[in-house]
Amino acid sequence: MSEFPSFPLGKICPLPQGLKLWVEKAKGEGEVETFSALTPPPAPSLSPREEAFWKTLIHPRRRREWKQGRLMAKLLLAETLGALPNAFELLQQEEGPPLVFFHGHPLQSGRLSISHTSAYVGVAFAPFAVGLDICDRADITRIQRIAHRAFSADEAALCQNPQHLTALWALKEAALKMQSGGIFNPGLSAVRLSSLCPPALSSPQAEACLYALPLAHVALAWQTAPL
Repeated sequence: MSEFPSFPLGKICPLPQGLKLWVEKAKGEGEVETFSALTPPPAPSLSPREEAFWKTLIHPRRRREWKQGRLMAKLLLAETLGALPNAFELLQQEEGPPLVFFHGHPLQSGRLSISHTSAYVGVAFAPFAVGLDICDRADITRIQRIAHRAFSADEAALCQNPQHLTALWALKEAALKMQSGGIFNPGLSAVRLSSLCPPALSSPQAEACLYALPLAHVALAWQTAPL
């Protein structure tokens, strides 16, 4: 049994402080739009600019994950802000979260974070800076190879078993996303954790939580004061 609480799949879950989190299993070929039946029509779709970027993605799995994340994000934004899904447009940045537009204007009322793996796709929204990351347990071997570059000695000591590696990675990347940072710049070493069980960041201006999924860990980090 995991030390972290389980998280329900397949529905938008309100969390404390105005946070909302939605995690779904990654869809297969031809299934990406099926979850749009959760809401009344019109179903979410990619804008011309979103579709233009989507077409630049070469790997089929990456294309499916990216599209599912954007469509889920539009549904989450629509439910949260009381608008139609296609009123929102999510434009890719080189690093950091997508730029969110509402009826063509930058969204000022919150922050969005998206994470996708081979097993799951998740989206989170909050009225303040937020970061979401999902790390599949199948990635343990890869993380073991690069742990010396990603984790400090104190952080590595927090891992009491191999399963903790994916929880630690997810928590650090969620904290990095909260700060609008990227995995390569400035990298995971730019954020520090003080505890894994319970999850805690070294910064007193941020909080975090960790959940267990059947095949992964999912982490959220959010600001409690201006960063």
